[in-house]
Amino acid sequence: MLLKNETKNSSLLDTWKNREKKTITRTRISKAPDGATIPLSSGQQRLWFLQRLLPENPVYNYAESFIFKGELNEDALEHSLRSVFEENHILRAFYPYEDGGPVQVINEGSDVELKRFDLSGIPKVDLEKQKLSILMSDAIRHFELEEFPLVRTTLIKLNNEEHVFLLTMHHIIFDKWSMDLFLKELAAHYVAYSNGREVEKKDANNLQFTDYAFWRKNRELDASQMAYWKKKLGGEIPLLALPTDYPLPASPSYKGTSYRTKFSGDLSKRVLDLSKKMETTPYVFLLSVYYVLLHKYSGQKDILVGSPISLRNDTALENIIGFFDETAVLRTSVPTEIAFSNFVKQVRTTVLDAFSNTDVPFETLVKALSPKRSLSVNPFFRVMFIYHSVTEVPSFGPELQLSHSFFNPGVSKFDLTLYVANENGLLSTGFEYATDIFEKSTIIQFQEHLRLLLETITAEPNQKIGDIAMLTEREKAIFLEKPNVVDSNISSYTGIHHVIEHVAKTQPDKTAVTFDGVSISYETLDRKAGRVANALLEKTKKSNETVVLCVDRSIDMIVGMLGILKAGCAYLPIDPNYPSERLDFILANAQADIIVTQSSLTSIFDDLGKELVLLDTVQETNSPTLVTLPKVNGDANAYIIYTSGSSGQPKGVPITHNSIINSTAGRLDFYPNDPDAFLLLSSIAFDSSKAGIFWTLCTGGNLIITENRIEQDISKIGDFIQAHSVTHTLMLPSLYKLILEHGDVSNLGSLNTVMVAGEAFAPGIVDLHFKKLPDTGLYNEYGPTEACVWCTAHRVEQEDASKGVPIGKPVAGSEIYLLNETMNLVPYGAIGEIFIGGPGISRGYINKPELSETSFVPHPFHKNGVDRVYKTGDLGRYRKDGAIEFLGRADHQVKIRGYRIELEELEKVLLNDSSITDAVALVHESDSESSRRLVAYIVVNEAYDADVVKRSLKSKIPDYMIPSRLIVVDSFPVLPNAKIDIKALRDLGKSKDQKEPDKDALPTNAIEKKLVGIWEDVLNFAPIGIHDNFFEIGGDSILSIQVIAKARASGMLLSPNQFFEYQTIAELADYTKSKNRESKKGEKTDVFKHLVLIRATGSKPALFCLHSGGSHFFFYNLFAEYLPSDRPVYAVQASGHEGEPTLHKSVAEMATDFIGEIKKVQPNGPYHLLSYCFNTAVGLEIVRILERESESANLIVADTMADYLSMFAPSKTGIRTLALLERLKVNPISTVLGFMKSKVVVPLSKKLKDISSSGNQRTIRRLHNNHIKIYSRYTWRPVESRVQLLLTQKTDIEFNTMLIASWEKLAKKGVDVVPVKGNHGSLFLAPTAETTAQSTSLCMQKFEMA
Repeated sequence: MLLKNETKNSSLLDTWKNREKKTITRTRISKAPDGATIPLSSGQQRLWFLQRLLPENPVYNYAESFIFKGELNEDALEHSLRSVFEENHILRAFYPYEDGGPVQVINEGSDVELKRFDLSGIPKVDLEKQKLSILMSDAIRHFELEEFPLVRTTLIKLNNEEHVFLLTMHHIIFDKWSMDLFLKELAAHYVAYSNGREVEKKDANNLQFTDYAFWRKNRELDASQMAYWKKKLGGEIPLLALPTDYPLPASPSYKGTSYRTKFSGDLSKRVLDLSKKMETTPYVFLLSVYYVLLHKYSGQKDILVGSPISLRNDTALENIIGFFDETAVLRTSVPTEIAFSNFVKQVRTTVLDAFSNTDVPFETLVKALSPKRSLSVNPFFRVMFIYHSVTEVPSFGPELQLSHSFFNPGVSKFDLTLYVANENGLLSTGFEYATDIFEKSTIIQFQEHLRLLLETITAEPNQKIGDIAMLTEREKAIFLEKPNVVDSNISSYTGIHHVIEHVAKTQPDKTAVTFDGVSISYETLDRKAGRVANALLEKTKKSNETVVLCVDRSIDMIVGMLGILKAGCAYLPIDPNYPSERLDFILANAQADIIVTQSSLTSIFDDLGKELVLLDTVQETNSPTLVTLPKVNGDANAYIIYTSGSSGQPKGVPITHNSIINSTAGRLDFYPNDPDAFLLLSSIAFDSSKAGIFWTLCTGGNLIITENRIEQDISKIGDFIQAHSVTHTLMLPSLYKLILEHGDVSNLGSLNTVMVAGEAFAPGIVDLHFKKLPDTGLYNEYGPTEACVWCTAHRVEQEDASKGVPIGKPVAGSEIYLLNETMNLVPYGAIGEIFIGGPGISRGYINKPELSETSFVPHPFHKNGVDRVYKTGDLGRYRKDGAIEFLGRADHQVKIRGYRIELEELEKVLLNDSSITDAVALVHESDSESSRRLVAYIVVNEAYDADVVKRSLKSKIPDYMIPSRLIVVDSFPVLPNAKIDIKALRDLGKSKDQKEPDKDALPTNAIEKKLVGIWEDVLNFAPIGIHDNFFEIGGDSILSIQVIAKARASGMLLSPNQFFEYQTIAELADYTKSKNRESKKGEKTDVFKHLVLIRATGSKPALFCLHSGGSHFFFYNLFAEYLPSDRPVYAVQASGHEGEPTLHKSVAEMATDFIGEIKKVQPNGPYHLLSYCFNTAVGLEIVRILERESESANLIVADTMADYLSMFAPSKTGIRTLALLERLKVNPISTVLGFMKSKVVVPLSKKLKDISSSGNQRTIRRLHNNHIKIYSRYTWRPVESRVQLLLTQKTDIEFNTMLIASWEKLAKKGVDVVPVKGNHGSLFLAPTAETTAQSTSLCMQKFEMA
């Protein structure tokens, strides 16, 4: 482990050890009293609980594989194993649950079974496969901690000179350090035994792990160490944003694998030399590099990494086998502005401090700090770091060499663990990773970036962290690729309205705009807009003046917009419902003196001294258009949009004609169809409206304008779409989801293209869309106002449902860069801020030069001093397909229901109120996608009046910016660095939320009352409310087990998993009631012809045990008793035995009937099928049918040859004759008797039974005979999946080879051979039924993990 192997560079080690010596000399470890109950150490207790939480998961199995080369004495090895077990009590330990908790018990006997397999006769082509199958079956079989032994040893003979030795044990009794001790002791005993000697036994007074556990558990907690951790891990614990390929599952499977690579000798030497030069250990140096790697991927500076540390801080413990590991949480800030060499010093201090405070167990930390508990992530960290120097393998004598053989049992304890090994100065690294969330290609990239970092750092260790490069040449080429130039038939125009004028000339009679049942043509639109332009030109200075457009939703809205453009002006849309304060600011900031509006809205502008152009009055004049309209320059402004601003005031974004023309031309390039009819839902004051308005009007479509607030009436939107044959629309993703969920989809048949934008796209929408509107194109667009509506887009595909919907790739000639804070590109998968360049971006904000300077920054890759990029403040990362994934805001800006809100703006508005002295705005998240709430925490004085403040907010900011709640607090909690403690502030808000009348906390039903009593009993205090969180009121993992045990004793079946998912009594009770309802609704299997219930309960996919040739299934009852209790078990019979039996005409017909009933109790896969004897044909056919239906099926064959009757085909007569002659030579009498029995006695007996049988027996005979008939006619064809074969040992080895080969022909992905005890006839009988059940369970577990 870490400290043991850091001795070559001992400055860190010495400091840590010297600190410990002071304490250890005062508290020497002594033997535990005779007869004392031995508790578990804190580390063991954690593993014990995790095993209870994941009872069948092998994640905490510790398996290591070794190769013996040379002449191995197998008996000597087995004797040596027994000797090591005898002398080390921990290897004989098991952990029963007694008196409310687990205890450590040492088994008296030291018998250890060395399972031996001889594969020396197996053909080379099959050898590796069978070897791996044996290793995996042992390594991933879970342990029952209450039962001895917790160690398994396996020896596989490959040939006379090579053996594989697998040691599998539960981690609760063993750590990495122990492996070195174990091998040394094993080698010493082996050499001694081989030479006729015995190793001197250990002194009975020597310490054992049980002594340490007893001593450790009875030590008092060091208050100063707890204070250190409370300070170090206080405040918000950030979730590390790893570049995963799949979202975190609600409950991890712990499936995993690893990818390893070796560094060159040169790079290894440079790393080790530089760590020495920096006066630190390789551990600290490489951990520092790991932090940099994680920082560059996540963009985060506050990073927590877990690292195991051995608690053998006393020389008396260094030679004791056991589990001495504790987990150190290493929290470090990664400042980008300091040199890496200085960062190493900072990490060294972090490590030293953490190692100096290891007496506080990890679980105690969790309980004291009460971080958010979840099944999906560790409470403090997602990633681990492990470094070790590979020790020399002990000698087993001159004739035998032992070497370590890397073996991956298919698990990962954490999301990501970096292992670094130093073997004689050569470094190798391995990433163990969770396959739930990572693909192999991503981990290969991690390795490549790690190597690049090491190359860069060792070349220049004094670089600032922010400047350290981590890009491959391929990444540079892709990220800096020149954008496609947009080239369409509208690109040559200099004014966007000129394009619309061209449509009016060429298609004058086409419908242009529709509102409230009224439509106008393009010719009419152009004429009306011309009149507006005439009126404006009488008032403007004819110099691209900014003109306000304040109009209710109507056709006039578009007439006014086009009229302003035709006059050579830029339109500034304002919603008539804006608060007066916001309106006043915009008018002053934009320096707009002319307002185009309607007579009904003139009162809004009373006393402002502005020129008003009234659209209804202008149209009444009927005067012809006489004034020559100006020709605009492409660089002139077309419109200005005001958005939320961080200064407390909105900011104006001007967009030029060139930009909006380019943006619209990009749509003509990107989308396969232009809109015939576009439904405009957005307010004209929002930039998203520009997509529909200009795309539609520039291509001759009909712009359908909806009435105000139509989004509140889902059915009316559908009616609009149907009535106007709408082909295109753009809306919020959340609105589209509501339409799909609650609208009449039959009204949406005309839709050709749906675009969503304005907020994050929830993956759940994908399935809804493809289920209800599969022929409609769905597109996700992204782009801030400053980038002219859009800059990336993505056509949504069905597979996005599982991976998440990206914002896509650059469109309309946009340049997209993902940069870190030092303006360097981030690598694939890493999080960076999105910067936008290209023809679409604005030139800056209206009359805000300082803000423009910080938001529109010099182009980092164009050194001409002119080009700029827009700093969005949004975070994103590249997916492997080149699409960009949106990851939220980097700053304080958020989106609520699609509205962009700067939290700082809201805070400043609040602080303008004299009764509020401090304010913090936050978003309260919810499990529901649509339930994010804006909340403001405020500190107030005596003048505060909530109603007055709310009225004031309504007059100053739009309603979507008004917080849903104002939470008054006395003061804001702060962290040691004086920053506001956001986590504590949120918790404060929750506690205020929960200060409801006491009656709300009282139990309301029998289940809640029962749980309240159990909680109060276990936690030893009262009263407890039904909304109290178990882990926040003093509960921990072990206490939760006590609650579960008491609940089960009272008839409530709860599991540790459910306890983590439902952490209050109210939630647990609701879950229990819903499960009870589900169980009552369950299918009654007594109405089935084929399905027979053996066990109904269990959360895992069921096992379906197919009948034998005679339709028997009763022999499965004993077998099922040994299967884990959380898996339902059903038998499947050929027919019910009441009345006339069902005689299927073919195997396919039987399989189809079986599937029909199986799907009634389990609608979806994976399906586990156990086949035995003649029903293997039925099992194979079921798998084939399910594969056609895209269902996952696992065929487990119990010791049966496929197509067995083919052995007796006429074509095999010669082979059978030769075999008979061979048997005659060896044993003539036995052979003749056997021949007579098979040819005469058995057929006669069968005929007699057919004739004499009656009742139920006769039915079974008829079913059996029919089964043989359809079996013999069955055509055996391969299936796509693997087959798992339970195989007993046979005296005729050749037969097993033929048996395996028969299935290899039928399983395209191969056969997994699982050795089992007994023989073909005894598999499901006592005593072998138990081991058959264990092997079957392992097969199901392996299939589900794969």
